[in-house]
Amino acid sequence: MIVIILDELPNYSNAYEQGIDLIMAAADYEIESCLMLSDNFANFLKEQANNSIYIKKLKQIELFEIKAYSNIALELQIIEYIDKQKYNDIIMKASKVMVL
Repeated sequence: MIVIILDELPNYSNAYEQGIDLIMAAADYEIESCLMLSDNFANFLKEQANNSIYIKKLKQIELFEIKAYSNIALELQIIEYIDKQKYNDIIMKASKVMVL
């Protein structure tokens, strides 16, 4: 499985857009993958309005039924809350991990 972790804050870098584009491309080619949010990125999203450009871009993953995880609870249905142990287990079992 390929894991893409969004880490860089989107107001400073467009790396999150590249990560979302990559995960959607992987899903399009039916490559097993998932998206994960770093604590830094998840806390940034917590402060955003539900209609912010960052949330809207992230919601595109719904179209591809991509699994997305955070170990910080968010009020976004597309992001599943998991505990730190499961978060780390997913990363450890991944064949490739990309941090953007």
